[in-house]
Amino acid sequence: DITLKGPANAIDDGYPDLLDIADKYMDEILEKLKEMDPETFKDAEVSSEAFDVEDLNSDTKSVTHPVQFVFNRVEEGYELSKEDRISFIGSLKELLNEGLDVDLELIQVAYASRFELDVPAPQLPVRITVRGPSEESDQSLSEIMKVLEELKQDLGKELQSLDPEVFEDVRVTIGSVDMPDVHVPTFVTEHPVQVIIKNVKPGYVLTTEMRTAIIVYVKELVSENLDVSLELIDVEYAGSTGSGPEPNSITLPLRVTVRGESDASDNTVPYVIKIVEDFQEDVQDYLTSLDEDAFEESSIAAEPFDFDEIVGPEEDAGMEETDHYVQLLFINAPDGYRLSAADRASIIRFVKNLLDKNLEEPLELIQVAYAGSTGAQSLPLRITVKGPADEADFALAFVMDVLQENREDIEMLAKSQDWNELKDTGVAIESFDPALLRGEPDPVEMEETNHPVQLIIEDVPPGSSLSQDDRPPIVDYLKKLMEDNLAEPIQMVEVTDESGETDTLSLPLRFAVVAPADESELVPGYVMEVLEDHKEDIERMLKGLDWGTFNYANVRFEN
Repeated sequence: DITLKGPANAIDDGYPDLLDIADKYMDEILEKLKEMDPETFKDAEVSSEAFDVEDLNSDTKSVTHPVQFVFNRVEEGYELSKEDRISFIGSLKELLNEGLDVDLELIQVAYASRFELDVPAPQLPVRITVRGPSEESDQSLSEIMKVLEELKQDLGKELQSLDPEVFEDVRVTIGSVDMPDVHVPTFVTEHPVQVIIKNVKPGYVLTTEMRTAIIVYVKELVSENLDVSLELIDVEYAGSTGSGPEPNSITLPLRVTVRGESDASDNTVPYVIKIVEDFQEDVQDYLTSLDEDAFEESSIAAEPFDFDEIVGPEEDAGMEETDHYVQLLFINAPDGYRLSAADRASIIRFVKNLLDKNLEEPLELIQVAYAGSTGAQSLPLRITVKGPADEADFALAFVMDVLQENREDIEMLAKSQDWNELKDTGVAIESFDPALLRGEPDPVEMEETNHPVQLIIEDVPPGSSLSQDDRPPIVDYLKKLMEDNLAEPIQMVEVTDESGETDTLSLPLRFAVVAPADESELVPGYVMEVLEDHKEDIERMLKGLDWGTFNYANVRFEN
């Protein structure tokens, strides 16, 4: 199920494009399958086709029922602790799994904190979600209530195990309730789990490529087996914690990001550890397929760690920055022609965006800057790239591949800067020796200018607004976005919130930018271009601030 976003008149053409892309990578997909299981896929063929969603099995559906547990004969005012509540709901889920009719699949049991019965006894509201045949699902509440009635004694014993004194004489009553307006907020949270590979071949060094492959495999494993109350957002390398816990071992500290209700998110670490333990033989087999000599005798474990144990970000673990010198040669340009500072900045920004979008991991673009003059009719660039130390020698080749593949687009952009002068000019791309540079780049007169932009948030629940606490992280995020994406010599100075103390969904901002004096009139367009290019990133950031409010939010910008 692939979701596309784009101009309305282009969406209808999405299927052919997607199928063309899929066909292009069929050989790579097949090779990947053979790496995973050579025996099964040795004679396999792979193809792709579109299908009609109506062909999917629609005879089953999921329904959610609100159920209230009331704990009688317990001291009035008593409340279950968060830990006890999680434990009780976990036991309830296991008991329901065993007791429900085979035609019903239990999907989720979750705490629902927004409704309560008007009774003095302690109570626990939950939402129970099941999936089954349409007719069975419609009648599932009666089946659930029947099973729960049979489980009341077991549930009472579970409560007594949590606190024997408080629940010594507890009697559990169960009832269904209306839940028209129940909304339990979900949160995106990050959790530290490290995978430990023991008994690795002495002296073995894990390459960045190998590490990435293992993490991708673990991510797929977690995604397929994580508890249904959680949605996996990402599994990524968290950075180095130093050497392994024992000789000849490798640790992979992971940052596991999930979305879920707060109670469910608290269980992320034990869920992930259990998945790794349950599938350790599969992980072991995968490692052996990657490098049998290194991992033949290895074993797998997982455990929690503290993010504070990270001794440095990922780039400090075998990553380095390197400068590469590339120039755009203008062929058949008029004698004596020189690019203006504004035209130069426009081309540099275009090249930066090209490399940002097309350089493949683990390489990361840090900067594209004007390098100075070589005396030729050219635009010399210094391109700074971060990547694994053992791949630094290949970084320039990767950069050149991207630029050569997009040479015609770069040429067209250069011509568009001054069509009358450059319409017959071609562009060639080559690396050069920085020793050819004639001193420092030409001095450019710079000035600071201020640019007002309105951030408008739409499609949120009625009555919603940005609180005073929400605004600083939004401003900080937008400043970082500008710092990372405005091309040199333009520099971000500050982003300021001009809204005052009024709660609103329209956030007036002031962007202070330093740019070449002859380019200052173009800066508002550059700022808006960065914002428009990163709308989806900004919307994701808002969801992280308040999922309940901004889950379906869209943003737009106005000068």
